[in-house]
Amino acid sequence: MFETTADLSTPHAMAAPAVVLLASAAVTGVLGEVVDAGVILSVVVVNAVVGFLQEGRAEHALDALVAVVRTEATVIRRAVATKVPSADLVSATSCCSTKAIACPQVCGCCHW
Repeated sequence: MFETTADLSTPHAMAAPAVVLLASAAVTGVLGEVVDAGVILSVVVVNAVVGFLQEGRAEHALDALVAVVRTEATVIRRAVATKVPSADLVSATSCCSTKAIACPQVCGCCHW
């Protein structure tokens, strides 16, 4: 459902602070402060690695949550109550629920 690898070419991967740090590393390097430029570049690299790992973990967690939260609805089709995944519901579907909260907004509901 979701991609499981983080893409470093996306705009959020190169945020404004990273661009400012890269520019400051370049200016610092041009001014002859090689050690300072190296420290700044190492901060950018560590930040990119940590961001990549966090995004990958967040996507895995989201995939796990989506897998756990599979919602079903009891619908009436051809006068027979059957259970179907909520993703298959359309606006013309009548659904029956024992709780008003469990019924999607797209359905004409009958509460038991």
